[in-house]
Order: sequence, then structure tokens, then C-alpha cells
Amino acid sequence: MRAAVFLGKEKIEIRDVPIPEIGEDEALVKVAFTGICGTDLHIYKGHLPVDVPRILGHEISGEVVSVGRSFHGIREGDRVVVEPNFSCGRCTYCRIGRKNLCKYKVRLGVDIDGGFAEYVKVKADSLWKLDDSISLEEGALVEPLSVAVRAVNRAGLNVGSTVAIIGAGPIGLLALLLVKSMGGVAIVTDILENRLKIARELGADVIANPRKEDPVEKVHEIREDGVDCVIEASGASVALEQALDLVKPSGRIIVVGLGRHSSVTQSKIVRKEAEIVGSMIYVNEFAESLSLLKRKVIPATKVISSKINLNDIQFAFNKLLSGEEVKILVSP
Repeated sequence: MRAAVFLGKEKIEIRDVPIPEIGEDEALVKVAFTGICGTDLHIYKGHLPVDVPRILGHEISGEVVSVGRSFHGIREGDRVVVEPNFSCGRCTYCRIGRKNLCKYKVRLGVDIDGGFAEYVKVKADSLWKLDDSISLEEGALVEPLSVAVRAVNRAGLNVGSTVAIIGAGPIGLLALLLVKSMGGVAIVTDILENRLKIARELGADVIANPRKEDPVEKVHEIREDGVDCVIEASGASVALEQALDLVKPSGRIIVVGLGRHSSVTQSKIVRKEAEIVGSMIYVNEFAESLSLLKRKVIPATKVISSKINLNDIQFAFNKLLSGEEVKILVSP
């Protein structure tokens, strides 16, 4: 089969590699689409080390080709999406229902080969069947949508809540769609005008570019005390400090962006009695995301900026890193 193989910092080659052989608890999936994720970009740039050679990609939709004999929940020919973090099921966190915090989880496309290929081998119990009303393109968005759903769920929003979203990448834009579906007021900040344009098209009530205007001043003109909640989805080093300036006293900040360095003024946390809450991937949110897509609650495919084939993958990585695109799906 053909696969995009990561060989080291900023180097990907298209190679012919063997089709994976599956075990009794595994399934082989013919890949339809795999989304390029921020994690893939971090690996590509050398910020997240992985063993090489490695096939990246974990936002996968496709069709089941074969299933190990010991698993009966999925059949050949089923259209599926992959939940790509395989938790151990035995550690303390798995046993209390927090599998997202499993110390021993195996990450598809990071620890083992992923979906930038014609076929991918996965744990059979990690597959979710797609309803006929959900396209394979939508299926490839279930994983990032689940990240956004968890972040919004952890925000504890009420109908009409005012939410500032820092970062209009795929997670931020999907969070925007979720906030609007709940009747909330959404304020979106980003340093890239093309992303702010998309945010406006998706229903953002207010947009702000920190390089051109002070988003804190703009927000406080609308809400004197600040917003009910901030969802930090950029990972920028200054974002958490900005979130503390945006949020109202007793408000909540949800941190979903994977930044490497950040500092905050502790007195702001104390004086506002602000809650800062981390949001790590997802636990049970795949089912909720699939339900949202089936019921057509949010137009998730509007975050897709383009679809490409495997030959153009390195070009696509560079386009995303330049900020020219938001979400690219790769089809083998």
C-alpha cells in the first residue's frame, strides 16, 4: 500500500509499505479521509518526538476490510470512524472513567502507525459506525469535534452564555459552532485574518485580531465585567494571561490549546476567583459528536478548507503551518 512516511523534522516521503496484518482484537480499515491535526504539525516541526519511520494521522474515517475473529461488534463493509487513543482499561484513571488521562494509552499516528495511508490497523473496539446520514468527510471531523465538545462541556455553559474563544483553528471554530448551537454569544480572537473571516461566516458575534486591536478593550465594551467563559484553543504563550483579562470574576477558563510555555499573574486568578480548567482530548464525547452530526446540529464540514491526495501531503503541511488553510483532509 501507499503511505506518507514521516522520517524526521519536516521530511515526509510517499512509500510502498506492507498492508498491516491484524490480530484477533484488531480491524483493518480502508482509509477514506484523514485530517491533518495540530499534533501532526507539532511532530512535523520536531516539537513532539516520535520514533521514525512513522505514519502519522489519527483523524480517520473509512470502511472496514477485515475484523479479527474475537470481535463481533463491527462487520466488514461498515463505514466507520476511529477513536485513536487506545487506553489500557486497567490503570487508576481508566477505572474511574477518565481514560483520557491513562498513563499507558497508545496513540494512533504517534506511538504506532496511523492513517496517512491506504489502510490502517486499529483496535476493533475503537471503531464507531457511521450513520448513513453522515458523510465520510464529516466522519474525519468526529475526533477534533469530540475535543471541542469536551472543552465546551467542561465550560458548563448556560443558554445565552458569553464565550470568548482564543484561536480560530479547527478546535476553536468547532467550539464556536457548538456555542452558537446553544444560543450563546461568541467572541473569537485570532492573529490571522482569513481565520477570523471564517469565524464570522460561522456565526461569531464579535471578532478581534490582537495585532490590530486590543481584544480585552473590545470585550469590555460589550460586557463590562468580562465574559462568562474563555476557551483557550491557540496554545499561544500569552493566551492564558489574556484569558484572565477577558473572563469575568468567578468565570471559567478552559484550556485546550497545547502550548509549550505560559505564565500568568497569580493575583488575577485570586482576585477574580477564576477557575482554570484543563480539557484533555475526550472521554465519552465520540457518541455525542456522532449524534450532533446525525441530527445536523452543526455544519462541521464548513471548517474544511481543502481535500488533497497523499502525494500533496507535505505541501499541505506547509500550507497549514503558514496559516493559509485551517483544516485539510487527506485521501489516499
